[in-house]
Amino acid sequence: MTLYEKLRTNTILLLDADPWIRDSLTLLFQCEVCRFVTFDNVEEGMKAVETGRFDIIICDYGMPGMDGITFLGEAGRFQPAAIRILIAGYPDGEIAEVAARAGIHGCLHKPFTLDALEMTLGGLVDGSSAGAGQPAKSAAG
Repeated sequence: MTLYEKLRTNTILLLDADPWIRDSLTLLFQCEVCRFVTFDNVEEGMKAVETGRFDIIICDYGMPGMDGITFLGEAGRFQPAAIRILIAGYPDGEIAEVAARAGIHGCLHKPFTLDALEMTLGGLVDGSSAGAGQPAKSAAG
């Protein structure tokens, strides 16, 4: 079974202020027939995690109003079983360490490639028993 076949049974939430990332990933996941929801702000994203159900939550670190680590930590209170992935604007080992301590499961660094995204998602979906508190896996583009 391919990664995208596995992902079709999941609902994925993306929060990123960058329209290019939102649009690109929306197109990718829609072409792969995945359930994919995206927002450009943490207020709408928080409403979604409080009321909906998500299997995977991906959030950019540099969101206006609340950084991605804080958002993913809060989201984990409402969606404790969700795989949480941080997108960081630059490769910083300290951010990955803070993310891991916050229970975030993976970290992608901008600019990331499709291969890096698939590697991160594949490792986390295949090893979805990896719970909060596991070290964040880092992938660079």
